[in-house]
Amino acid sequence: KMQVAEAGARAEAERASESLREVERQTAQLEFGRAVASCEEGRVAEGLALFARVVELAEHTGQADLARVARVNLAAWPRELSGPTRALSHTEQPMRCAFTPDGARLVTAGRFGEAHLWDVDTGARVHTFKPAPAFLPGLAERRVSYWALAISPDGRTVAAGGTDRKVTLWNVDRPDPVLSFDAAPDGPNLWALAFASNTVLWASDGANGLTRWDLAARPAPAGTRVRPAHTVLARSAWAGLAVGGSFAGWRAPPVPVETDSLQVRALSPDGTRAYTGDRGGTVRAWDTVRGVELRARTFRGWVIDVAVSPDGARVAATGPEGVVWVLDARTFEVVLELNLAGAYGNGVAFAPKRPYLIATDGDGNVRCWHRDTGQPVGVPLRLGGAVTRPQFRPDSDRYAVGAGSAVHLCELPDPPGDVLSVGGPGGRIRGLCFAPDGTRLAATDEVTFDLFDPLSGARLHSVERVPRSALSMCYDADPARPGVYRGHRDGFNRLPLPDGRQVKDVPTSAPLGRVFRLESAAGGLYVMGTSVVARYDPATLAVRAARQPATVLPSGVTLGAMAVRPDGGEVLVSYADRVVFLRGDTLDVLREWKAGDELLDARYTPDGKSVLVARRDSVAELLDAATGRPVGVPAMAHERAVVAVAVSPDGRVLLTGSRDGTARFWDAATGLPMGAAMHHAGPVTHVAFSPKGDHIATGTGTGTVTLWDLPPAPVRGGTGDLRAKWGM
Repeated sequence: KMQVAEAGARAEAERASESLREVERQTAQLEFGRAVASCEEGRVAEGLALFARVVELAEHTGQADLARVARVNLAAWPRELSGPTRALSHTEQPMRCAFTPDGARLVTAGRFGEAHLWDVDTGARVHTFKPAPAFLPGLAERRVSYWALAISPDGRTVAAGGTDRKVTLWNVDRPDPVLSFDAAPDGPNLWALAFASNTVLWASDGANGLTRWDLAARPAPAGTRVRPAHTVLARSAWAGLAVGGSFAGWRAPPVPVETDSLQVRALSPDGTRAYTGDRGGTVRAWDTVRGVELRARTFRGWVIDVAVSPDGARVAATGPEGVVWVLDARTFEVVLELNLAGAYGNGVAFAPKRPYLIATDGDGNVRCWHRDTGQPVGVPLRLGGAVTRPQFRPDSDRYAVGAGSAVHLCELPDPPGDVLSVGGPGGRIRGLCFAPDGTRLAATDEVTFDLFDPLSGARLHSVERVPRSALSMCYDADPARPGVYRGHRDGFNRLPLPDGRQVKDVPTSAPLGRVFRLESAAGGLYVMGTSVVARYDPATLAVRAARQPATVLPSGVTLGAMAVRPDGGEVLVSYADRVVFLRGDTLDVLREWKAGDELLDARYTPDGKSVLVARRDSVAELLDAATGRPVGVPAMAHERAVVAVAVSPDGRVLLTGSRDGTARFWDAATGLPMGAAMHHAGPVTHVAFSPKGDHIATGTGTGTVTLWDLPPAPVRGGTGDLRAKWGM
């Protein structure tokens, strides 16, 4: 009896232990979902801690694949973050900051007369600038607040101004003021300063337009007022003047300006243009040599900040409407409208080295975009307190921005993607494919063909106005015949490479009608038209077989997706919610199954046993090619229709592209996401793996081509190490 009882107790203990392990297994899977959600909502530190917890639970319960994918996410998500930040602490709120021209030092200034000089590399405070004695009745020195700050082109002189209506000058190496003079006799504050040369300083008090101060004049600086006619300036609460460029030779513009404040906010790199924003919501471009207004554009609300790109091609503006507007500096047409998620826009700045634009907002965020595409870059940096205007360190990816009671030295994120091409004349990308050896990437919109080096990102060749508007494209699989096939509205043609200009039409393809899919494979060149699939001899372009997969297509329905098995043994074709498999050589029907919803794309796995399908109902799914049943991994969901899919050459990584503007990597063994979604400025229309599987390319409905790295290798280390690094 005792032995029976002991055996029963052991069995009960094993059942309890297994029940606990099952709870832990389910907990690990739930925690993975929470980790992904936290990261995608911007709480990346919380998400990384959860991924570390998933690794611990998964390895404890024998879920090796789950642990591996969690480790991949631990390696991938930090790439979306800005670099490490360093806080330069103030007692009070800093309002402005400016780098010396060599970028080695930073001056910060703000409320209650607090101004400091910092060593940028070490973060050490060099000294504190002493304010000039207050001269306004009842205004103590400690109550002076600096709203404006500038550094001379030679880096020797610092100028600041604010509630004391004075310009105070310091030698950058010494804390005591060199000179202080009244610069705003009629204005409530001094809002803006900028050096045009080492001895010429421009200032704005918000009530009198601009004043040009000759600092070399004796016995005191001499001011010359520049005030546009009929301009009311009394309510300029947000005036400012950015450092850079030159105002030399500028005369008062004779044109009347009907607005309630004028703010010079940015100068072009060559100093020939000034850009202003006002509380009437108008951004203006001025010729600084002739002193005339060139063009203007009015937006909602008012303009808080304006910036100009290093090449002078773009102007950005923001304000309380929760939007950043990006203008073509030449035409003043709006090229992008970037959303701040309803937050109050406080500042904008263009990066000097990369095509990025950052903006600060009232919710404490610093957001980053590609300046030409509007593609979001990385996860927004979140800082405590009100975030003021950012300033980039010269020729650097680092920038300074005030937030709360500190100025933060920050660094741009370095996401794993590089934009190769931005919206061509043909708009939507119609084809995107790698050469068989992976050394070239071809892209086409409706009218333009481009060839890129995927290693350097360089555009090697471009052909504009290719005959016949493209609908699809694929590379010839035989390296001995370098070229691409382009489907169009009346069949397809062939472009030999590298020239790409001697287009060869294929007359026998005309009966196919619109060619939406082409694939060059072991069995030949497969082409899908409106209702017919054909197999061509790729050497002679003679038709070898043709088949209408459906005896009768429903009215208004055309063939949708096509995929060729890697060995050329069969071809998948879809229409509506039907999937038909054809024999690779004769195109005879082999079998058929339902897909649940319309397929928009499909790809076989390398072993040919499964197919990855993209569906209109916003999911991609890995299915058994023989039966159409799921192979054991969950469906991969997007927010809108999935229109493009690809499988890595080794079959381990799946790739999806969606009309929601994202592409995403998924683990083939688990169906779980690997790293952050790859965000685009428009719907993703094409995705492709390189033949070696070392990177991928995406194309969008707005004409952008981007090259991306694959997810990194899983992080190593024991669970204790992971808890120490990422645990909460």
